[in-house]
Amino acid sequence: MFSSSGMLPCQLCPRNTYAGPPTLGGFRQCVLCPEGTFTAAVGATGPSQCSEPCGPGEFSVTGLQPCSPCPANFYQPSFGQQRCIECANDTFTSRPGASDPAQCTPVDC
Repeated sequence: MFSSSGMLPCQLCPRNTYAGPPTLGGFRQCVLCPEGTFTAAVGATGPSQCSEPCGPGEFSVTGLQPCSPCPANFYQPSFGQQRCIECANDTFTSRPGASDPAQCTPVDC
């Protein structure tokens, strides 16, 4: 939490910023997460709550690390996603973690 005056009332730090335990005079501003990292919610209390986004072929509830690979027959081409995209009808992936719709190949009859 922070306050521009260092006194009450305090506000939660916005997403992608944090503030730790109060210092003498209180926190007057929040600190940006290190480059390439983000927070999942407002009110982060330290840099440990800043995480890297999931990579292509991965997803998580927040879109941030820790991530899981997309299941078989799904793909995800973008960073920081919360869900994977299902392959079109009559196509499948040969393994989990697909990052491109081209990895969805037609089913052989």
